[in-house]
Amino acid sequence: MSEEILSEIEEDLQKERIKKLWNVYGKYIILFIFSVILFVGGWQFYSIWQEKKLEKESNLFYKILNEDSFTPFEGKSKFSLGYDLLLKFQEANSLIKKGDQAAAQGIWSQIALNNSFDKIYRKMAILLSVMYLGDESSLFSEFNEMVSLDDSLGVLSSEIKANILLKNGNKSQAKEIFQGIINSKKANIRSIERINTVLETLDES
Repeated sequence: MSEEILSEIEEDLQKERIKKLWNVYGKYIILFIFSVILFVGGWQFYSIWQEKKLEKESNLFYKILNEDSFTPFEGKSKFSLGYDLLLKFQEANSLIKKGDQAAAQGIWSQIALNNSFDKIYRKMAILLSVMYLGDESSLFSEFNEMVSLDDSLGVLSSEIKANILLKNGNKSQAKEIFQGIINSKKANIRSIERINTVLETLDES
């Protein structure tokens, strides 16, 4: 009998302690639970919204790329940074085909000199500018900083530099760079085969 009484007293004490704890921390617990629900629901909503936004952008992007005559994209939609950047490259390519080198150069410069873009895209803009415009490119000084044998992009830049020198009649300097690329561990097989063909042609001339 005494054990039952003690058990009831203990239960009452536990209920009282729980009640006091709830009175002190209950509102914080409710707030925490509400915050978790709000966060999970908000994240799901954002994910669905982001997915639909990307799907809409990708469809519009594909449509623009397949237009017979590419037109400036500024008024068509607000693209995310990735699509916006790809469309800039596409617009520059379209301008080059039309013979408007100055306008294409302007776009490449916008990309190359914008620190908010990833470095690889900035370098690609520099390379495209020099590939089309040679040493007349306004980004030629930035291009010269890329010329090296330390990585694959630097090796490609070196090959472009050698071709520019060759075009300008500087055969000895071009051959020196070509030879350096062949001896480089960063050069791929296709580049080496292509350069060997050029060197053979130069030796025969």
